[in-house]
Amino acid sequence: MNSNRKYGGSAPVLEEVHREKNALTRASRGRWRVDGILTVIGWLAVVAFAVMTVVPGLSGSQVFAGTDLLAQWAPWNSVTDESSVTNGGISDTIDSVIPSEILIAESADEGFFAQWDPYNAGGVEALALPNSAMLSPLSLPWWVLPESMAPVAVKLMEIAAVALGMFLLLKKRWGLPGFAPPIATLVFISSGFMIAWTNWPQTRVAAFIPLLFWATDRLAVERKWRDVLSIGVVLSCMLLGGFPAVVAYSLYAAIAYFFVRTIAMKQGFKTICASFFRSGCGVALGIALAAIQILPFAWFTTHYVDFEARSGSGILDSRVLASVVVPGILGYPDGSSSTWPIHFVEGFSYIGAAAFALLLAALVIRRKEGFPAGTFWYFTAGLVFVGIAVYYGGLPFELLQYLPGISGNPVGRMRSILGFFAAILVAFGAAALFQPKRLHVQLALPETRRVRWVISGLLAALIAVTMLGLISFKIYTSDRTVASIRISVLVSMAIMVVIGVVGLLSVLSRRAIWRTMVPIVSSIGILLPAVSVAQSWWPLSDADTFYPETSTHSYLQENLGQDRYASVDRTMSPATSSAYQLRSLTGHGFSSPQWRETMTLIDPDFYLTQTFSTLSSANLAESLQSPVLDRFGVKYVTLDPDTVPPGTVEDVATEADGETSLTESTSALKTKEQTGPVRAIILHISDVASASVDGAEIAVTIVSDDGSTLAATTREVSGADDQFVVALSGDAISEDQAWHAEVSVQSGSATVTMVSSKTGDVEFSLVRPADDNLQVVHTGDTTILERMTALSRIRWSSSEVVVSNSAERLSALKEGTYSGETVILEHAEDARNVDGSSSATVESRDIDTNTIEISVQSSGAGWVTISDPMRDNGWSATIDGVATELTDADNAAVAVYVASAGQHTIVLQYRPPYFTAGAYISGCAVLIVVASLLVLAIRKIRGRQPRLQATEISANSEIGEGEQAFDESEKTTA
Repeated sequence: MNSNRKYGGSAPVLEEVHREKNALTRASRGRWRVDGILTVIGWLAVVAFAVMTVVPGLSGSQVFAGTDLLAQWAPWNSVTDESSVTNGGISDTIDSVIPSEILIAESADEGFFAQWDPYNAGGVEALALPNSAMLSPLSLPWWVLPESMAPVAVKLMEIAAVALGMFLLLKKRWGLPGFAPPIATLVFISSGFMIAWTNWPQTRVAAFIPLLFWATDRLAVERKWRDVLSIGVVLSCMLLGGFPAVVAYSLYAAIAYFFVRTIAMKQGFKTICASFFRSGCGVALGIALAAIQILPFAWFTTHYVDFEARSGSGILDSRVLASVVVPGILGYPDGSSSTWPIHFVEGFSYIGAAAFALLLAALVIRRKEGFPAGTFWYFTAGLVFVGIAVYYGGLPFELLQYLPGISGNPVGRMRSILGFFAAILVAFGAAALFQPKRLHVQLALPETRRVRWVISGLLAALIAVTMLGLISFKIYTSDRTVASIRISVLVSMAIMVVIGVVGLLSVLSRRAIWRTMVPIVSSIGILLPAVSVAQSWWPLSDADTFYPETSTHSYLQENLGQDRYASVDRTMSPATSSAYQLRSLTGHGFSSPQWRETMTLIDPDFYLTQTFSTLSSANLAESLQSPVLDRFGVKYVTLDPDTVPPGTVEDVATEADGETSLTESTSALKTKEQTGPVRAIILHISDVASASVDGAEIAVTIVSDDGSTLAATTREVSGADDQFVVALSGDAISEDQAWHAEVSVQSGSATVTMVSSKTGDVEFSLVRPADDNLQVVHTGDTTILERMTALSRIRWSSSEVVVSNSAERLSALKEGTYSGETVILEHAEDARNVDGSSSATVESRDIDTNTIEISVQSSGAGWVTISDPMRDNGWSATIDGVATELTDADNAAVAVYVASAGQHTIVLQYRPPYFTAGAYISGCAVLIVVASLLVLAIRKIRGRQPRLQATEISANSEIGEGEQAFDESEKTTA
C-alpha cells in the first residue's frame, strides 16, 4: 500500500505538508517562547514593585506603618526623633486598626482570644466582630510574626492574592497572553483605592476581587457544582476581611458579570436558572463559613451603627479625577501643596498614565483572537456606569442607592471596583496591542461590528478629552507655581505618548518587534510611577516609633489599676490604649446610643466623629469637673505639655526689659521669690539655637528657702515660644511655703534666650491650683492630672434610686444629684429597697479581656456597680456560680444585686451575641467544604486510572500502526 494515499497526494505534496507543519510548529514555539519571556518580565515588575515599596519594612529598622505620626503627638514626641510625616491622613490605622490587632495577637500568645477590648473607648468589641480583619487569611502574619513585621507581611500577602486571582482569571480562564496577569496585577495593586487604604481592612477585602470574578466565571461557564466551593470560600474570605461595603460592591459587580456571561454564552433558560441557583448556594456557603463573625456583626449593626450618619455626602468631586493620570496634581499625602476638595484618602483615583493609555487602546484596538464572550463590553460598561455614579452622580448614582449595602456607605469607596475594572481593561489593551487585527481588517469589519468599534472609539476619545481637560483646568486655575506638579504632568503625558507610539507601530507595522515592545514598555511605564506613588503614600517609619513606651505609659501602668484615664485632644492618640493595655474612656470605636448620650454629658464635643472620642481642651475647665467622669472611674486625665493646666493664671510683675542667654555651662536663672502651691510656670522664650534637631531641654526646679527641691520637671523646646508651659507637681506645697524657681538648660549644643529683667530675673507667669479636686502627678512628656473625686470603676453601692425618665436621669448624672454610693436604676421592677446601711470591700481582677472576677465582702445587701458598656451585648454574670441579671444602671452602665452579707464572687463573662449559633454554622460549613474536597479528590484519583489505561492502549495502537506502515513502505520500495 502506498503511504502517500494517507495524505491524498504524491511525495512532493507530502514534503510540502511536512514543511508547512514544521513551520507552524516553529512559529508556535517561538510565540510561546516570546510570551514566556514577556511573562517573566511582567512578574519581575510586580516583584520589583514589592521590593522597592514594601519589603524594606522587614529590615527590622523600619516598620510598614504610619507610626511616624505618633512622633507628632505627646508623649511620643519626647522619645522619638521622627521629624517628618509621610502620610498625614492615615491616623486611623495607628490609633485603631493596628492597636486592636496587637491586642488580639498578644491575647492569642497568652492562650485566649480577645473577643472584647476593655481598653478602648470604655470597652468595645474586638475579635467578636470582623472589624479588625484578624480572621482573614491575609492577616495570618499577625498570628505568627513579630508585631512590627506583620503589616508588611500582610501587604505582601495582599499582592500575592491579587496576582493569583489575575493569573487564574486572565490566563487560565480567558487564555490571554502570559504577560497580561502581571500587568493587571501591577495596575490594581497600585490603583488609588489600594494605595490610599493600605493598612486598613479595606484592602484585605479588595485583594480578593480578582479571585471572586475567577470563581464567578467558572460557575457561569462550566456550570459545575464543585465551583460552588470556590465562590463560598472566596466570599467568606472577603466577609472576614472586616469591611462589608467593599464585599457588597464586589458581590453586586460579580452578580452582574455572572448574568452577562451566562447570556453571552447563549445558555438556555433552564441552564441559566440552574446556574443562578448554584451561585446562590455559593453565596450561602460563604456566609455560612463566616457566620461565626457575621451573626454577631449583624446584631451589632442593628444596635450600634448609624448608617445614615456614615453614608457620606454623596458623589466625589469630579476634580479628583485628575489624579487618575497625575497622582500629585492635587497635592501630596504629607500635606504639601494640598488642594484636595475632599479628604485625599477618599478621593485618590490613580491608575497611571501608562495604564490610562492602555485602557484607551482596549477601547479602539481589536485583538486578533478576540476576548471571551461578553467580557469586554461588561467591563467597559461597568467602568463607565460606576465612574459616572462615583464622580458625576446622575441616574447611575440614584440607581445604586436602591441597593442594600451601598446607600449606607460613601459611594467613593466603589473606587475598589473601578480599580479592578480598569486593571482588566488595561490587560485587554496590552493583549490587543500584542496581537492586533490589522487596521484594514478592522475597517472592513461587518457593519454591526464596525458600529460598535466606532462607539468604543468615540468613548475612548471622550474619556481622553475629559481627562486632559481636567488636568489642563487644574493647572490653569491653580494659584501655585509648584514645579514638581508641572513636571509630573509632563512626565505623565510623555509616558502616554510613548505607549501610544509603540501601540500604533504594533498595529501598523508588520515587524513583530513592536508588538513585543508593548508589554515591556507598558510594564516599565506602569512600574516606575507606581513605585514613586507608593513610596509617597506608604510610610516606612523608624522602628523606634512603633508604640514605644514612655514615662507617661509607665506611670499609668503602675497607678491606674482597674480604673480609667481620659485623653485631651490628640494626646496619647486615644485608641492606642489597646496596644498598651491601659483602660481609656476616650478612643476610637462604635458605641451604643446610651453610652454616647452619657459621654456627651461630659463634653458636648466628646465625639469628634461618629467613632472618635476625646476631651476637648477648649472645654477642659468644665469637663474635668463632670460627675459623669467620677461615676465612670476616670482617675487620670492626660494633657499635652503645651496645654495650660486648669487653674488660676497669675502674672508676676517683673521689669522685662532684657534678655538672658542660657547654655548648659551657664548658671541657672532664678525667678523672684513666691509662696504657696503651683501647677505650672509659663516662660517666655525669644530664641533657641541648637545643633540638634531635637532642640534643647529646659529644666525647671522649685527650690525652697533651705535649698530642698519641692518640684521639678524637664521639657524639650525647639524654638521661640511666647508661652512655654512647664507643668509642675506643686499642688501639695503649703500656702506659707516660700520658694523660687531655677531655670537651666540640659543640652550641651543649645543656647536658649529668655525674656528677663536687667538683673537677670526670668519673666514668667504662674498657674495656681484652683478648688477643683485636681492634682498634677506627672510632668514632662505629658501632664497627668489626678481627679481626686473619681469613684472606682467597679464599686459598692449601698443605696439605690429609680429614675425612669431618660431626660431626668441624664440631668441627674450631669448635675451629680446623687452621691457615688447611690446607683441610679432605670426600671421600677429592678428596685431592691437597698437602704444605704451596708458597706463592703470590693476587689476586681481581669482573668482575661473577656472575663472579670469580682470579690465582695459585704455587711448586708447592696449593689456592685460596673461602669462598663455591658448592656445586652453578650455580657453575662454569675454570683457564687449562679446566673444572675445584669441590671441597667447609671444610664450606660450595669449593676449586680448582692442579696446578703458575706463573701461573694461575681464573674462577668463576655460572649458575642449569636456567637454560639455562628460557631455551629461555620463549623458545619467547614465540614461540608472538607468533605466535598475529599470526594472531589477521590473522584479525580479514580478517574485517572481509566484515562491512563486508555492512553496506554492508544499508544500501543499507534506503535503497531507505525510498524505496519513501516513494513508496507519497505515492501513498496522493494
